[in-house]
Amino acid sequence: MDDALAALSARVAALEDELAIHRLLVRYGFCADTGNAEAAAALFAEDAEIRVDGVVAGQGHDAATATGYSFLRWLIASRHTALLDGSDRPHEMLRRGLA
Repeated sequence: MDDALAALSARVAALEDELAIHRLLVRYGFCADTGNAEAAAALFAEDAEIRVDGVVAGQGHDAATATGYSFLRWLIASRHTALLDGSDRPHEMLRRGLA
């Protein structure tokens, strides 16, 4: 029984780790989508090393914030939304490349 409990405990721990990683990615994506570099930088460890194309751009939250603003300013040119209500509008937006 101890082996089964240990195996179950390990599986639960692995699932909890996976969920934590998923939540972190979702939070980062939301920060990027909303252009919130400060919130995105807060997701990094205090001693995070920020690399851009393999080159160290800085360390820590300040560097992550500055790098985030640099990327967010250039990557998000425009934002378009559509209600997913069964209408043709979202499909038309995707066809035009605006979604």
